[in-house]
Amino acid sequence: MESRVLKKGSILFREGEESTEMYYIESGAVAILCKEQEGESNVPVNVIGKGNFVGEFAFFDQNPRSATVMCVQDTTLKVIDQSVMASIGKNGIFIIRTLINKMRSMNELLTAKQDNNKAA
Repeated sequence: MESRVLKKGSILFREGEESTEMYYIESGAVAILCKEQEGESNVPVNVIGKGNFVGEFAFFDQNPRSATVMCVQDTTLKVIDQSVMASIGKNGIFIIRTLINKMRSMNELLTAKQDNNKAA
C-alpha cells in the first residue's frame, strides 16, 4: 500500500467528489467537514486520528463523497484502492457495502433530526 503525507490544512478530498480510494490514518488527525444546510460554509462534525479509516463510505458504496476532509495536523495515510480490496473477494466487499449503506442511512437520519431540531 502506498503512503501519503499531507501537511496541516491540506484537503484530502471534498464533498461531492467521486471516490477511488479510502485511507487509514497512520499518524496525525483529520477533521470531517459538512456543509451547513443554510449556507455553503463547512462545519466540523468530527475529528479522527491514528488508527481510523476515512473515506470508506464513498469508496464502498460508490456514491460521491458525503463530506470534506481536512488535515488538522501533519498526517500520514495508507492509501487503500480497488486493487487492495480485490484481495478480500466479492463476498467480503458485498458485506462491507451493505454495512456502509446502513451506516450512511443512519448518518442521514441523524443529520435530518439535527436540522429539524435547529428549525424548531
